[in-house]
Amino acid sequence: MSFHTTKMRGAAVVGSLKTEDLLARVVIALIRGGAPREADRDVRHAFRAFKAILDRYGRREFVPHGLSCDCVGADEAVLVHLVRLSGQGAHEDALMMAMLLVRADVAPILASQAQQLALSLAMDQTTALPDMPMGQAAYH
Repeated sequence: MSFHTTKMRGAAVVGSLKTEDLLARVVIALIRGGAPREADRDVRHAFRAFKAILDRYGRREFVPHGLSCDCVGADEAVLVHLVRLSGQGAHEDALMMAMLLVRADVAPILASQAQQLALSLAMDQTTALPDMPMGQAAYH
């Protein structure tokens, strides 16, 4: 299997943003490079720490769709699920999922950062979606 084939699987469409809840839409927007509101300093900090671990220790490059794309990609869905599990306190499940994404010795750190992100998002009940125009643009 080539890297290109693996990369494309990470971009495979598995859903639509229109059917996702606010948590999923915000996490996906962050993954795609959307900027949270200025007031969301804790969210921004938690996401940067989460993303830094993925970027450095990820088993492969993660493939987000474009900012204006209405689709949800496979990689995006997995990361949303990890954040959701972590935020719900499902530590063992979150750790198992994290082990699929990064080395085993880094997985507890990733799961912990996912929990920090989930808690930061939960603390701000008025979290607005980051800048993310929704349209028909393809991922790249």
